[in-house]
Amino acid sequence: MGVASRHIKSPFGALCVSAMDEGVAGLDWGEGTTHDPHPLLDAAEEYLARYFAGEPVTLDLPFHLTGTDHHQKVLRAMAAIPYGKTET
Repeated sequence: MGVASRHIKSPFGALCVSAMDEGVAGLDWGEGTTHDPHPLLDAAEEYLARYFAGEPVTLDLPFHLTGTDHHQKVLRAMAAIPYGKTET
């Protein structure tokens, strides 16, 4: 399967989540009506709904990282920061 996308509403505006079989591939601002079926999009939509509702969440979704080796290293380091924590 290629890239699947879903537009969802958030308290801050419309979001578009995209996923591939390997993992969530993107999260962008954007209006639209796309609602592709994909289990990762279901999980991402549920996660975001709980997050915006202020519920405790654990980000355990797989990601499909792209970019240079350095870019991917930075993204992995950012993903390792615990929820609600700040690191420099």
